[in-house]
Amino acid sequence: MEADLRGAGLTNTHLNGARLRKVDLRETRLSETDLRYAHLKEAQLTGAELNGAQLQEADIERANLAGAKIIYSDLSGATLTGASLRGADLTSTKLVGAYILGAYLEKSVLFGADLSKVQMSPAVAWQGTVHLEGAVANKATIWPNGWDQRRAEAAGVRFVDEPATGG
Repeated sequence: MEADLRGAGLTNTHLNGARLRKVDLRETRLSETDLRYAHLKEAQLTGAELNGAQLQEADIERANLAGAKIIYSDLSGATLTGASLRGADLTSTKLVGAYILGAYLEKSVLFGADLSKVQMSPAVAWQGTVHLEGAVANKATIWPNGWDQRRAEAAGVRFVDEPATGG
């Protein structure tokens, strides 16, 4: 189903398991929304507000989240394969076990994000600056090509034995 919900106010809405493939959600307010297990494949979420949203196990494959605000959200186990996160703000977001294969992360902000068990390789596009200061990872985190624990630590990532926020 393709629908146009641009700019809609859907804050604190229950959309658990919703089928939103290819839906236009640009500039939509989805803060504190329950999107667990939602199907957002190829959805347009450019500039959307997803602060505090619950997106565990959501299918966000090839979605456009450029410039989205996804602060203090939970994307544990979410699939973001091929998604565009250019300039997205994922400050303090939980991404434990998320699949970010082939995603575009240039100029995204991951300050304080939990990257434990995240799979980013192969071919994650890191062109430009990705802000990782204060992010947390563990040895199970799979970094993009050309990255390793030493390079991640130099970028400000802190390594822990277990995910910092549970999971």
